[in-house]
Amino acid sequence: METLYRHIIKEAWQVVIKRPYLWFFGLFAAFFAGANEYSIIVNSTQIYQTGVPGVLASVLQTLRQTGLSNAPLLKNLMKIWVKDPVALLSFFAFLILLLAAIVFVVWLIVVSQIALISAVQKISQNKNSEFNNQLRLGKSKFWPALGYNILLKATIFLLVLVVVSLGLKLLTYGGTGLGLFLISYVLLIIAMMILAFIIKFALCYLGLKDQNFLDSIISAIKLFKNHWLICLEMALLVFLISFVVGLILAVIVAALILPFLLLTYLTLLLKFVLGFFLTITLAFILIFGVIAWVVAVLSAWQWSAWTLLFIKLDAEGATSKIVRLSKQLPNFFHAN
Repeated sequence: METLYRHIIKEAWQVVIKRPYLWFFGLFAAFFAGANEYSIIVNSTQIYQTGVPGVLASVLQTLRQTGLSNAPLLKNLMKIWVKDPVALLSFFAFLILLLAAIVFVVWLIVVSQIALISAVQKISQNKNSEFNNQLRLGKSKFWPALGYNILLKATIFLLVLVVVSLGLKLLTYGGTGLGLFLISYVLLIIAMMILAFIIKFALCYLGLKDQNFLDSIISAIKLFKNHWLICLEMALLVFLISFVVGLILAVIVAALILPFLLLTYLTLLLKFVLGFFLTITLAFILIFGVIAWVVAVLSAWQWSAWTLLFIKLDAEGATSKIVRLSKQLPNFFHAN
């Protein structure tokens, strides 16, 4: 019991290192909506500057500028069709291909979540965990898993809008309003974290327990309610480890960039145009590859850790570190 987090973190790394195909799922699962709470908070500062009405006005203005909200768009398309139908057809073909690519990536993101969760469970139980089997399971759970992603993303966005619009009014009341706004901002972060925990557990119930959409949500809420302190402790540990890995990655990228900068400067001095473009291309491929690999492995580890924690909590429960330490305090003072 005392080694709950240490055991989970260690086992999660072993699972990820021994099964490289999990990196593929991890790369796409990294785009899970629950992983973007902090970026949403940062982006919300733009909404804070203009306010909710300003954002809506900006959207309408953009639609007017692009012609998507008025009749001239259809007339312009008809003119282009008459003058150059091939160009217009090529444009629409490009849009269709782009849309198809986006849909395929979204499909991979959602499927990878369930596939990764299922694979971790089977690996931890020494069962068959072939890539194709996990991919097939992810496909079968696509629609409810997509619903969880949309639900989380939409709820977080609405919460941000409410807090920002409320904050704009509170700030007009001076220091007191500023204090209330900061409190509401902290509550927003807490609410987003809770939502992320619940959705992750719901995905686990969906993929591992074969529960339906609603039952998975209900079970996830109950599990979080019973073990919310463990979730917070685990989230802190995962964040700290991810932060350290991020710092190491930044150092590695900086070390990779330096020699390429020197090579680029040399090709410019020699006026070697082909060498310049080859250096830039190679640098982009190498640096992007390193970043993608680290993100894939780290994401696979994070999902593995949360899946293993879910399996532990759902099967037999656990006691948080804070609670264990608080129970030991009387013995400590008594001994002294």
